[in-house]
Amino acid sequence: MRLLWCCFLLLTTHCLPAQNSFKDILQRSQHYAEIVRQGEAYFAAKYPGKTGAQLSAGDFRDGEFVKFMRWQRFWKDRLNPDGSLGDLSAYHRRQTPVTAAEKTTNPYADLPWTNINYTGYITDQIGLGRTTAVAFHPTDVNTFYVGAAIGGVWKTTDGGQSYQPLGDELPFMAVSAIVVDRANPNTLYLAVSDHVWYGPPSIGIFKSTDGGASWAPTSLTFSFTQNVRIYWLEADPAAPGTLYAATANGLYKTTDGFSTHTRLLTDNCFNVRLRPGDPATVYVGTNDGRFLRSTNSGGSFTAVTDFGNGEVYLAVTPLDNLKVYARNGDNLFRSTDGGATFASPVSFPEGGQVFTFAPQDDAILLSGNFETHRSENGGDTFTATSQWRGNNGLPQIHVDQRNLFINPLEPDAVYYCNDGGLYRYRITTNTFTNLSDGLAITQYYDIAVAQTDANVIGGGSQDNGNVFRDAGGNWQQYAPTGDGMNQEIDPTDAGTRYWAYQFGSLHRWKNGGNSFIKPPEVNYDGAWETPFKLDPSNADRLVVGYRRVYESFDQGNSWNAISGELAGGANMNELAIAPTNGERIYTTQGATLYVKNTTNDNWQSYPLPGSVSDLEVDPLNLDKVYITIPGFNNGDKVYVSEDAGASWTNLSGNLPNVSVGALELYAAVP
Repeated sequence: MRLLWCCFLLLTTHCLPAQNSFKDILQRSQHYAEIVRQGEAYFAAKYPGKTGAQLSAGDFRDGEFVKFMRWQRFWKDRLNPDGSLGDLSAYHRRQTPVTAAEKTTNPYADLPWTNINYTGYITDQIGLGRTTAVAFHPTDVNTFYVGAAIGGVWKTTDGGQSYQPLGDELPFMAVSAIVVDRANPNTLYLAVSDHVWYGPPSIGIFKSTDGGASWAPTSLTFSFTQNVRIYWLEADPAAPGTLYAATANGLYKTTDGFSTHTRLLTDNCFNVRLRPGDPATVYVGTNDGRFLRSTNSGGSFTAVTDFGNGEVYLAVTPLDNLKVYARNGDNLFRSTDGGATFASPVSFPEGGQVFTFAPQDDAILLSGNFETHRSENGGDTFTATSQWRGNNGLPQIHVDQRNLFINPLEPDAVYYCNDGGLYRYRITTNTFTNLSDGLAITQYYDIAVAQTDANVIGGGSQDNGNVFRDAGGNWQQYAPTGDGMNQEIDPTDAGTRYWAYQFGSLHRWKNGGNSFIKPPEVNYDGAWETPFKLDPSNADRLVVGYRRVYESFDQGNSWNAISGELAGGANMNELAIAPTNGERIYTTQGATLYVKNTTNDNWQSYPLPGSVSDLEVDPLNLDKVYITIPGFNNGDKVYVSEDAGASWTNLSGNLPNVSVGALELYAAVP
């Protein structure tokens, strides 16, 4: 019998000045190391003595620091050779379509894939993923489109009971806004961008004239290096082809469906709305707290008022087209004269809320950020309409509301986009319906597959916790919330599994219950994604890398350190154990490899070709190790060492210049 060893690659097309927020830092620099340096200094000054774990829990859950860490994790493996943020869309935009002849030479070109992710809400805060936008068909109440932060655009024709993906061939899968042409519903506009300040930037507006079957770039395009986000698209209902785009690079207008466009403002524009019944009146909220108004279709603008620093989110209503309300921070500013003046502010229950008027009663305001709220008196007072744990008899929906949308054909409904998916709220009954089932938009950090039962899978994802699929194919949760990180499953027992939260909060799931198994000696934060592995030759042995490397021979009940502080107090990034000898352990910190001796706890360090995104040991040779180098340095993707890291050979060959995310070794028996 002959064994053929191959490798599969996961290629992802993935004294300081005073700072008011981390967002300010991002707007000033595109160099990763400098942004991280300034960000760490900013949070150390703002929250002295607080650890990363403390800034990721309780009142800080999903706060500014967590967003900073998510930003770091997303970008650290997607950098240009000079350390600047890379263009994730560049390869796709440059490549030519695959020919029929090329497909015949690629054994994986037509490989079928089946979605096995959970398709519906599990419990507590375990949803599908972050949605950003909804756009509705003008005459069919059951047809609408949903945009996701990293999951592309989806279409439903049955009111959200099922979805089909559109635009999988877009250069990048972030969507911040969607518009359906009311005169020709087959014409769609898509803002390819994340809409949050810490997410990926925009490459511009794409357009479809066949209902989303195909997409083409329009005249409004950006490059990743410009660091522009498109926050909002607004269409003139009386003039097909006339749209406004609020972006970090200004306010843009088209009158011909983005065949051409005009830049009306150079300000960082967060929101744009048209006065109902009078689209010549244009309202703009900026990212620095100002409200601007035009009465000549954007020909000129007047700075009406400055609410203070921060983004300005707007809402208007056709029930009274002189009303325009603005949110800045936790303040609600109300105008009843078409934005000419604003009354003294009242307070939202929490800052950063998105909000809208109810379609049938403009005294009712619906709002949300972490929780959701409702006002019956135009914003004077609010009551909660949901609670993230379902306390106080309130409905439980996912937290972090991102946008609210109204379908003109449903006067009793408001659609909520949040980090768990899409929900429809019925105003008269005060009830929510989850419409997320079928949206494949979960952002996973890691997955693991049981070796004794292929049905059993574990996964950790952004803001949707740690989940698993059991032997019966049913999805459940290990934990109810948070960012789920690395996963392992006992190769001899699918019922024994390991999972982690941020900063090395390590857990074991066994016999239907969880145990916290972080080494007691580790009284500090590990890495955001702390590396840990099961010994391939001893399923009870668990190895984890903090500042030191620790091992447990009893599934995490007890631990001992098997190294000193390898990198001067820095946490380890990657870790691998040789299948043929569990005493040979490799771990990395930055561009340095640390290798454990097989007869004692001494470690040798070697320089690496660069910081690595994955590390794997040959199943038959403890001294043969493979690494992947992330980022956009052409020809610098995969390396192998046959002398335990002392020297390296480049295996990158003609791999495309996209960032390499992961490496797997497997045996194929002919």
